Amino acid sequence: MWIAFLALGSIAMMPTAPATSTLTVMTFNVHHGEGVDGRLDLPRIAGVILAAKPDLVALQELDVNVGRSDRTDQPAELARLTGMRAAFGKAIDLDGGAYGVGVLSRFPLVSEQNRPLPGSPEREARTSLHVVVEVPGTGRVRFVSTHFDHKSRDDRAHQAKTLAGWVEDDVPTLVAGDLNDVANGSSVRPLFRRFLDVGAQGGPTYPAHRPDVRIDFVLARPTDAWTVVETRVPEEPVASDHRPLVVVLRRRSI
Repeated sequence: MWIAFLALGSIAMMPTAPATSTLTVMTFNVHHGEGVDGRLDLPRIAGVILAAKPDLVALQELDVNVGRSDRTDQPAELARLTGMRAAFGKAIDLDGGAYGVGVLSRFPLVSEQNRPLPGSPEREARTSLHVVVEVPGTGRVRFVSTHFDHKSRDDRAHQAKTLAGWVEDDVPTLVAGDLNDVANGSSVRPLFRRFLDVGAQGGPTYPAHRPDVRIDFVLARPTDAWTVVETRVPEEPVASDHRPLVVVLRRRSI
């Protein structure tokens, strides 16, 4: 298990507010920073993130010191470019470095844990990165970034069931990521039975140049603890092969 945590100092770009009436959450499969035009361009990814003004970002397909992406520590670089704090969870070793999922947060990270997901030995290993943040005016929230298998329905189902079991306590939880299935897909039902699909009105996210399916999600529980203020899919057809999903939430008093 390999976990990297980064807390970088250029936070002036996105200052922390004393209290937060809403929480803006983004999920974005960034395709190791390579756009559909073949360009490797992390500043472009960072620009998409900054334009959405998120508080929390779940990232998938991140490289750390991998040859194909110029040996860049991508979570660290995105943290520098956005002024947010970053954490990384390795899924696999790749070309001298690591590949996996990440989180960017405007708030301090209270804790973090990389939890590998189950899967068939012949398939690419998958993981889930769990962080806890202290949100002013809202309290502690668990935020999970994940990326399920894209070919095996059985592996996805096992991953969904396992992840759902890990977060069935009373901690307010947001799970975000590329689940590689649709909202009514049989493989992801274990999660959707326990969570509210707060990005349901956001529209399709894949493929980026002409999206016709939504496989990127933000899910919330307890299901009666959140009010959806806004959902949107930014009009970004080039920066990655997925478009990001952005959800603005308000925590209910329960």
